[in-house]
Amino acid sequence: MPQQEETMSYLSFYQKYYGEVLRYLIRKCSSLSDAEDLTQDVFSYCWSHFEQYDARKASYRSWLYVIVLSRWKNHCRDTKGWSSVDDFEDILPMENGDVEAAVFLDE
Repeated sequence: MPQQEETMSYLSFYQKYYGEVLRYLIRKCSSLSDAEDLTQDVFSYCWSHFEQYDARKASYRSWLYVIVLSRWKNHCRDTKGWSSVDDFEDILPMENGDVEAAVFLDE
């Protein structure tokens, strides 16, 4: 079970993770513009669902990267920029197994 993190405001969450998510998506996307758009989409989703975050299920970072993965998969599907599920291997930066647990909880 993930360790409980200290509760943070959305502004703190945004400031802490925005740059990390943008850099990550820049490496994954074909253009800077796509990476910026996806980053905004991710944080827009986080804003509208921030109150639903449950620290007992996953860390903030794990919760965020489940969202990042989902949005990136949607982008790839919509732009036909991937050929198979194998393209998604090693997409998430792992953090003490929290991401794997978060993915199972999200499903």
